[in-house]
Amino acid sequence: GISGGQRRRVSLACGLSSMAQVFFADEPTSGLSGTDAEACIRYMRLLAKKMGLTLIVAIHQPRPEVACLFDHLLLLTANPGKVVYNGPMRDAQRVWEAVGYPVPEFANPTDHYLDLVTPGTRCGHPEVFVKYYEDNFRQGVDELVTAEIDKPLKTAMELLQGRRLLMEEFGELPPVRNTVYGVRFSEQLRRVFCKQLRLSVRDPLGIGMEMGVAIGQSIVIGFVYLNVGDKPAYTQMLFYFMLAMTVALVGMKVMPKLIDERLVVKKETSEALYSDWAYIISFSIINLISGVIGNTIFVVVVFWMSAAPWDIFPVVFCWTTLLYVVMDSVYTMVAAVAKDTTGAMTLALPFLTLFLLYNNFTVYRDILPVFMKWMISLSPVAYTIQEIAAAATELDPDGFSSIATQRDYRSQPGVALAVMATLWVVFRGLSVVCLKCLNNIRR
Repeated sequence: GISGGQRRRVSLACGLSSMAQVFFADEPTSGLSGTDAEACIRYMRLLAKKMGLTLIVAIHQPRPEVACLFDHLLLLTANPGKVVYNGPMRDAQRVWEAVGYPVPEFANPTDHYLDLVTPGTRCGHPEVFVKYYEDNFRQGVDELVTAEIDKPLKTAMELLQGRRLLMEEFGELPPVRNTVYGVRFSEQLRRVFCKQLRLSVRDPLGIGMEMGVAIGQSIVIGFVYLNVGDKPAYTQMLFYFMLAMTVALVGMKVMPKLIDERLVVKKETSEALYSDWAYIISFSIINLISGVIGNTIFVVVVFWMSAAPWDIFPVVFCWTTLLYVVMDSVYTMVAAVAKDTTGAMTLALPFLTLFLLYNNFTVYRDILPVFMKWMISLSPVAYTIQEIAAAATELDPDGFSSIATQRDYRSQPGVALAVMATLWVVFRGLSVVCLKCLNNIRR
């Protein structure tokens, strides 16, 4: 972990890095040593002078070296809060002397100021300073405020353009745009995509682990169905069923990853570092490509070990890949809704029940009641098994025709593709909406 002082300095640096035109700091030096406090205030003064920023700091009894770094002092008393001084820091000692309470020799001026204007203390005389301010400074301050209010002020775009001109001496900057983002969306997308790609490559549990798991999983399952292509048609159909079910389940690995990244992304997008869409597109592309590669490795290795006829492989590969893409969109939507991994697993159960139970192999239309037959028409697993079985029947009608007749397997690629595409669009759209609207940072 980090110390309280380090945490405060990092927090202060994050705020200053935004380069806002007006910066409010509430006790930025609390918990810091005198040297660190002076360094922080000195850096803030440098930014104010060099970049033309306005920094408003609430600070309690700073050391003299820190106090002299401020241009202006607004001093308040309590119970009720009233102004006792509002003017240049360098003139404060003369005012206290004029009131009749000069700063003693070798005393900290800020300690002396606060002791005299704090109600209830032994040496406090806040009412004297309030009256002196009302009699000598209040009217001048009010006139200055009125005059400044009537002045035409710069627009937000003019302020940003002025800051850009100041910063251009340090290097080339993008032009000022009337948006919360500093660069075009294409630049956001490029940078976020490169960042996500680097993180995926560096992560020991990322792409490399995903490929390793796909190979290991395919070898284990491949040994279970070793040379199943030489066995009866029903046994081969069990293999295709297992293949579809495994592909439908393997995409669940995306949920913990998305949930872990979501907090960081929400913080960064809430600071307008980049658009939600830049992350959504980047994550979707990288996750889809890595997932399809892993699914390809799994299907190819398992199919090779099964000794199934390679004539049917294009059909098997095509529909299992489409099944993976659809189920990946389901898991992405669930991860966008859930607050944590446990909640995601619970929320995923209804969709798994719908799509995996109504699979058109162990549960098919003829054994379902009339009012439940429509569930088969919504299951991407059911369409995957149906298309694979229909292709197997064409290659080996003697072996698979009885299975196809019993379960009414007919090749309907258009219907299957339309249903799976619709499911993908619906769940992908819901995942985008949920990711943007739910689990936001509360400030």
